[in-house]
Amino acid sequence: GGIKAVVSAMRKHELSVGVQEQACWALQNLASNDDNQTAIAKEGGIEAVVLAMRRHEDSAWVQKLACAVLYNLSVASSNLPIMRKEQPRQLLEAAKARFPSECSYDASVLINKLG
Repeated sequence: GGIKAVVSAMRKHELSVGVQEQACWALQNLASNDDNQTAIAKEGGIEAVVLAMRRHEDSAWVQKLACAVLYNLSVASSNLPIMRKEQPRQLLEAAKARFPSECSYDASVLINKLG
């Protein structure tokens, strides 16, 4: 349903900052539910969020919301290996440095969790 549609929109419109912002916002909210955390990962949501961070490094909103999505998804330990595979550490460090008030907490927690 909804998760698949959001991730699909992220893939289809990867260069649209507006689509990425709205999609990350939706996934952040969906990822606050334990069942949705694994469902988002299964649909490729982690990869889509990391790609959004790569494509839209200058967007404070994309970076903030992407960090929040990944933070929420990291609650499910089964998602951590997928996150490690995507190697978001450099992106998280950049988000923290560029947008400290928006990204610092979530990015720092993620960096520690990912090791």
